[in-house]
Amino acid sequence: MKRSGEMDPFRGWAQEVNSILRTSRTLADAAAKHGGVIGETREFFVREILRRLLPASVTVGTGQIIDSRSQLSRQIDVVIYPSDFPVLTSLAVSDVYFVEGVIATIEVKSTLQGKLEDALDNSHSVKELTLATADGAETFEARRAGLPATYIFGYKWY
Repeated sequence: MKRSGEMDPFRGWAQEVNSILRTSRTLADAAAKHGGVIGETREFFVREILRRLLPASVTVGTGQIIDSRSQLSRQIDVVIYPSDFPVLTSLAVSDVYFVEGVIATIEVKSTLQGKLEDALDNSHSVKELTLATADGAETFEARRAGLPATYIFGYKWY
């Protein structure tokens, strides 16, 4: 039970995470002036924060997602995936993940102004993939549940 005048523990935690994200934005801005480098740095910070917050049973990565029909998504900034599922590792930063295992994806943008449509297109490329069962039939329950979930995170709005 919290005493009068004490901060809610969740609110305090959320404020600290917000502070880390703001600091990462400032650090990225100070470290580089090239938009691509800044964007990659911000994506890295989001992945690192998620790795610290999520249980060890999930992996946080980046790459493309493939379905049973060999259709590929666009490049996805953050992919959240069960640690015990197979991954097609490229031995580089980006990997290829099977859509059946993807829990969620996140598109990270420095600013949403002028970039929201691209982020939506990337998210849509995941939603177009076919979730299949062992017999090749689409998994209706997963599709109805909205899996994999897709999110867009912007450091700055408009």
